[in-house]
Amino acid sequence: MRYAHVAGVITLDGTPLEGGQVVLLCEEVVVQGPRPSSRGVSDEAGRFTLRSVSPEKKVVEGAVVGWHHVAISTQMVEQDDQDRTRVVREELLGPEYTQGEKLTVEVPADGIADWRIELSSE
Repeated sequence: MRYAHVAGVITLDGTPLEGGQVVLLCEEVVVQGPRPSSRGVSDEAGRFTLRSVSPEKKVVEGAVVGWHHVAISTQMVEQDDQDRTRVVREELLGPEYTQGEKLTVEVPADGIADWRIELSSE
């Protein structure tokens, strides 16, 4: 399996999205067990960098080269000191985004350095 660097900026209604979770689910690589996936969380400027977990359970910078469905979530949760979870921000996107139905991306062998994901809450 080959990995390539993937980074970019995510906006919602034209504003950088802090705490947006970007998940790529690989469609082309067949492995035993779960499909290869990559994840990243955006900072206050909307910037994110993806990381993957290899079949050997090692964290790898980037995403698997090939086609992916893209799932994005804006919901934010936190845990208190008693391990209770509470929602800090409700989901702002519909299931077409959160379930990876609307967006796809091809990760080329040389990666993606400036991927712009521009979302609308409507």
